[in-house]
Amino acid sequence: MNLWMIVAILFCGLTFAACATDDNKDNATQPDTKALNSLLAGRWYDEYESDWSVYDEDNKLIEQKDGRTITTIRFNVDGTGSYCSYFFSDEDHDEAMELRVAYDKEDGSFHYTSTADGNIVIRLDHQGSLYFPDELALSFDKANGTLTYEGGDLIPPSRRAASTRTLTHADEEVEALFDQWSTKQDDPATPDDLSGVTYDVIDKGISWIGSIAYQVFRSNPEDDMTALLKSVYTGPIEEPEAEANSRRAYGIKVPTNYYRWYKIQYQSIDDDGNPITLSARVSWGGRRLFSLGSFYEVRPNYIILNPHFTITNQSSSPYSGNAYEIPFMSGCLLLIQPDYQGFGITAGEKHQAYINHEVCARQCIDALKAGYKLFADVANVKMEYNWKLYVAGCSQGGGNSLACHKWLDTHEDFAKSWRFAYSYCGSGPHSPSVTFNEYFKQEVITYPVVFPIVIKSMMHVKDANGENILKGYKEEDFFSDKYNQYKKEIDEMVTSKLYGAGQINKFIFEHFPTTKHAKTGATAVALKELLSPEAMNKESEMCKKLFECFDKNDLTKGWTPTRPIYLFHGEGDTVVPYANSEAVKEAFPDKVTLYSSTKLWGADDHLPSCVQFLLHVATANW
Repeated sequence: MNLWMIVAILFCGLTFAACATDDNKDNATQPDTKALNSLLAGRWYDEYESDWSVYDEDNKLIEQKDGRTITTIRFNVDGTGSYCSYFFSDEDHDEAMELRVAYDKEDGSFHYTSTADGNIVIRLDHQGSLYFPDELALSFDKANGTLTYEGGDLIPPSRRAASTRTLTHADEEVEALFDQWSTKQDDPATPDDLSGVTYDVIDKGISWIGSIAYQVFRSNPEDDMTALLKSVYTGPIEEPEAEANSRRAYGIKVPTNYYRWYKIQYQSIDDDGNPITLSARVSWGGRRLFSLGSFYEVRPNYIILNPHFTITNQSSSPYSGNAYEIPFMSGCLLLIQPDYQGFGITAGEKHQAYINHEVCARQCIDALKAGYKLFADVANVKMEYNWKLYVAGCSQGGGNSLACHKWLDTHEDFAKSWRFAYSYCGSGPHSPSVTFNEYFKQEVITYPVVFPIVIKSMMHVKDANGENILKGYKEEDFFSDKYNQYKKEIDEMVTSKLYGAGQINKFIFEHFPTTKHAKTGATAVALKELLSPEAMNKESEMCKKLFECFDKNDLTKGWTPTRPIYLFHGEGDTVVPYANSEAVKEAFPDKVTLYSSTKLWGADDHLPSCVQFLLHVATANW
């Protein structure tokens, strides 16, 4: 007899000393009891505090823990049934409950008899190894649908409870969770290339999905994106496109309402090629379902690597727990959200590597490895056997998602080991050259904050020899004389990481002449008010060098995708022009599917399109 069975005998479960007779089988299905059996059909469960003790073969105690046991009893209409018991250690109430015992359904098969007035007696089919009385008597009240038993008859001797206890009828969600616990499966494959991967935990916790959404909105009150996201809960939302509905990346087996999350730091490379310690948020789902309020983790059946949306403030970063994507990335998933350099633990010391796709991709892949290793080390569940990896993000995160796709498809052994399926990229600046050419055509911009964060980032883009392409230029060279009068204030807003993009845009609109965008009517400022004549002259050496930086980060060049790319973009996008996604489609027509967003709140500009993208992800319509 193994250790776990010895434990089970003493503390955790159920066993019968008697076997069912043929009379019992006949008795269980008499016409006057069939109606009652139909009401009983399904799984019932009870949760209670219990002990976990492990003894060796000499009956010497070698381990003891407090915890909780969930006992389940399944009734079939024909008078048969089965039971299971699950024990969860509970040494640290801040941690998720750890599944330590799950008895297979066949181990607890039984027959039961019932009477028309609701009296039920269960007898096990064979001698078992778990504590259970010779007979278990239950009472079913047909008037209110409750099933009760005397606690002292079922709960092990160490925790006798003579009071009447009530079993709860499992609904579909609870049933799915029990099935997951009871399913025996081979261990999932472990990705390669984890040797030498390290991480440190900064913080951890368990949060309700509703409180996460509230926190996101509360922490970014003045940002334009927040205003639109709030409208999701008060205004009408158009249904996702039919073709998008047909592509489900996963099936949510057990809906999750809570998340176990960790803030971690890990090692990567910055945009100057130097080692850097970065941060990321790693989370996976679970449920609070039972009377004791315990959190039970759910086995993820896929990984999402989620490069985040364009942000300028630390409070919107994954590190802060307020990233816009967090409330929408739901389901049975392992969610890994890198901060990139410039946010999280590097917010006070680094600029962000904005549209420096090669650098951001490397930092995201390093976060993927560290996040998975954390999960493997601390989670109380494993990945589903057939798990897959998806990369998904919008805006800056859309471009970085495609950059990660490029990295993965150009590192095939790694991609196969990590079971990479495809990317879903929303409204991303996939080609910085296309983006800026469109700006020059428009002659105005509705999102002027992109200029200071792009120029700061491009100052660090390297040529083939590792030299800065813009070596010899200063940031001031790219801006107009008037902009340079306010550059110090704008830079302080950008580098402090205290101001949202909407706030910085507002400052620029207040200090420069504004106009209306000809297509959308949105407030805009002319490019000539912000940029120097040389920066806007495509024949100048300065502009050519700037576009050389852009070309280094053009995701339509220098590789051939081997896996599908799904793009989502608004045709009316004036911030990250739709031409970006058209360029990717044109470059890789056999691998790219491009979906155009519908008009949300009457617009298909950048932010409404990004909200639609998040809604698609939230409802698994991708």
